Amino acid sequence: GKMDVEDLREKMSQSLREGKKIIMVNATCGTTVLGAFDPVAEIADLCEDHHVWLHVD
Repeated sequence: GKMDVEDLREKMSQSLREGKKIIMVNATCGTTVLGAFDPVAEIADLCEDHHVWLHVD
């Protein structure tokens, strides 16, 4: 599967409302078994909006 950006957005917003600091988001760019990849550009935009480090593996 791949990361659901809207779900990530909701979870990030909820965490911030709870006063939690988001350190990073880890996205996948091609799994070895399925070749699945996350929507990196959309995730990058979300991370940039929240000043959160994005790691892509």
